[in-house]
Formats: sequence, C-alpha cells, structure tokens
Amino acid sequence: MEYYILRTQPVLFIGHGSPMNAIEKSNFTEALNAWGMRLIKNPPKVLLCVSAHWFVDRFIVTNNEDSNIMYDFFGFGDKLNKFKYMYKGSKKWSKRIQEIYDQGEISTDDARGIDHGVWSVLAHLFPKAQIPVVQLSMNKKLSLEEHVNFYSNLHILRDEGALILGSGNIVHSFAGIREEIEANPYDWALEFDEKVKASILNNSISDLIHYENFGHCAKLAVPTVEHYLPLLFAMSLKRESDKIKFVFEGFQYSTLSMRCFELS
Repeated sequence: MEYYILRTQPVLFIGHGSPMNAIEKSNFTEALNAWGMRLIKNPPKVLLCVSAHWFVDRFIVTNNEDSNIMYDFFGFGDKLNKFKYMYKGSKKWSKRIQEIYDQGEISTDDARGIDHGVWSVLAHLFPKAQIPVVQLSMNKKLSLEEHVNFYSNLHILRDEGALILGSGNIVHSFAGIREEIEANPYDWALEFDEKVKASILNNSISDLIHYENFGHCAKLAVPTVEHYLPLLFAMSLKRESDKIKFVFEGFQYSTLSMRCFELS
C-alpha cells in the first residue's frame, strides 16, 4: 500500500476562453497539460469549481455522483458536441461545503452537471477524470465584496484535500472580437489585464473589487461581471503564506485574456 502526506491544496484561476479549447491544441492547452501533470503529484481529493457560466439568484452546489457535462453553447460543431469528460460528482463533498455555512445558505441541485467553464479546462488539467468534481454557483443578488466574504469561508477545505478552481476571464468582451485565435489584443485589453495582474501581485483585494477605478479600459474589459467574478473567488481564498505563480499569460481572439495563476 502506498502512502503520501496530504499537503495543503492550491487555488487556481484559469481563463477558459472559448469552449473549443477543450478539443484544440495551443500553447494555452499545452500549459494546462503541464500544469496538471505537476498538480497530480499531490493528488487532491476533490475539485471544487466556480465557473462564469453558473450565475443565478442564490448559491447552489451540485449534488450527484453522475458524469453529466453540459453543452451550454451553440454553433461550435459536432466534434465539440460529442466530446465527453467522464468525471464523477460527490455528494459527500457537496454536504461538506454546506456544513461550512448556516442552514439554507447553500441549496443543492441533484441533476445539474458541470458547465463548459469547468470541463473544458479539466479536460487538460486532469484528462483521466480521476478526481471527483463539485461545482458551486455565483449569486447575482450579491455585490463583489459580498462574494469575497462568502467564498473566503471555504479556505479550510484546502487543508482537507480540496483543490479549488475559479474559471472565467479577466478580460472578456465580444466587442471587436476577431476570428483569428492569435490576433493581437487591443491596447485597452492589455491595459486592464496588466492592472489586474499588478493588483494580484500586491494582494489588493479592494482594488480588484473596485476594478472600475482602473479607468475606461475597465468598461470595455468587463462589460458584465460573471467572467470576472471567478477571479475574486480565487483571490478570496489566498493565504498570507501563498506565493503567486502565473502559469499562462496571453490573449485569444484579441479580447479574451487567458491569464492563469496558482496560489500555493
């Protein structure tokens, strides 16, 4: 029998971009593959994920054991629609997440699977789908600061074996989006991405919450908050001892920041 010492799990933020990243190869997906090979050396017990694509009017956690990925998009072709990621859910970890909060603060969904913001990146990080996955929603009734305060309670799960992942995009705009995946980003997109990077390095949660103070670039980079919020989810779980490692930096289609980082 093999034994290993369970170490505190990291927190990840991943810019997921187009769902086509699940099946296409690029420098971005190669970085995810290499990242996953390193992460599995300290295998987590569960993957707790928040995605830009579950933004509803309350907090909900998936609560089933099935492999049920959602094709929550259209127009990307049969190859993507036939893609499978054969993960398992976990009722045990769903219950554990609920235990952290007062009764009723988090409801459960026994039928929902994971959306493309989750499986499109897990397909590269953990292609064998050997780690159970639980997804938690975002709550559109709450402010960004309230989200940070709410999510921060989950930090104890890192010591229990949960690898925690936020999946969104720091810059996510369809205004001026280009068809070429490697098209150069706009100046406003680069400006906002760099200002966010500086705030991450400075551990300035307040600046990240009040990103509108970054100027005109913020209005273009974050037309709606659902892709930005998973960044705050990840940062809410940062510990003073954590180091920040930017695993990937770059853009796709000019207006999608694919920046990824790890807190560990």
